[in-house]
Amino acid sequence: MCKRIVAGAAVPLCLLLASACAGPQEAGSNQALTPSTAANASSLSGATASASPSPGIINVTLDISPNEVKIGDVVMTMALEAPRHLADQAMQFALTAATNIDPAQPVPTPVEGTSKGALVLSDMLKTSNNMDPTQALPPDTAQAIVRHAVVQIRTADTGQPVPYLGVNLDILFDGKPTTFGQPLVPMVQQEAQPPRMYYGNNLRLGQRGTYQVFVRMSRSALLGKDQPQAAQFNLTIR
Repeated sequence: MCKRIVAGAAVPLCLLLASACAGPQEAGSNQALTPSTAANASSLSGATASASPSPGIINVTLDISPNEVKIGDVVMTMALEAPRHLADQAMQFALTAATNIDPAQPVPTPVEGTSKGALVLSDMLKTSNNMDPTQALPPDTAQAIVRHAVVQIRTADTGQPVPYLGVNLDILFDGKPTTFGQPLVPMVQQEAQPPRMYYGNNLRLGQRGTYQVFVRMSRSALLGKDQPQAAQFNLTIR
């Protein structure tokens, strides 16, 4: 009788010990990621990363045609170069002539990869998209392509630059106006030797495609008898 009682009591005790041993193992298995849950976590992480992509930087090539346009007694050429930092002529002369410069005032120091400079001879307020000489040039993106327009107007017979002109341009993209009356002001490329006078400004173009650029000159006695209206250039951005 005693043996039966002991044996009967031993069975529940073993079951109790077995269930106690199995409990922590089952809890530990719930904390571990199964292959399916790991895949779901990975896909969720990828979706989060792709939700905020960085702005795309693109490489573009620009073609301008024709090389030059003869209108009246002048010949006009146009080029698009890297954006430039534009400095006011009067302020530049004042800084050069000053002898009591305050050493406490910070002096902008151009960094590598910044724009070259252009001295604006007049109408500094009409310039646009000026570049900070302490900042690197902005890269080309699908939404904004910034270039410096360099328009040279020379006499057809002697090839001398024609000063004191009112020049502006209109830009059409696939026949639709995007820029109207953008001033081009007299400038001198500071690092050029010898210095060259031209009409320019920083332009912001929107995207790849075909543009029509009309450069217009106001009437002037320097332009001869035939008063030119506009010179058309075709710009293709690929």
